[in-house]
Amino acid sequence: MEALERQLMGPELLRAFIEVFAAERHHKVAETRLARRERRRALEEVEHRTANLVDAIADGVRAPGVAARLDELEARRAEIATPLDAEPPPAPEPRRSPPSAGRRPAPGSGRQGGARGA
Repeated sequence: MEALERQLMGPELLRAFIEVFAAERHHKVAETRLARRERRRALEEVEHRTANLVDAIADGVRAPGVAARLDELEARRAEIATPLDAEPPPAPEPRRSPPSAGRRPAPGSGRQGGARGA
């Protein structure tokens, strides 16, 4: 059992796991932030176009389809804004593990995580 524990929890395997886990978490956080930025950019574009149409209507432009286009933009705005409003804030960047991560305390050192039965 002790040999199995050493093989499964060897410092090099634990360090490798921590590195892979941290890299994957960093990747997911980056993807989430990028998607959020893209939705915000799309929302800004829709709001800009809506403002332009409203200004055109206020200035007396009565072209066919203006009201329909405004309705489309308002629907698109609601579609983009609702998920953004409901989303939790982006997760903080994951911390990098210290160089000592994955090292086990020396048996008898009094720290948790030492060899079992020591």
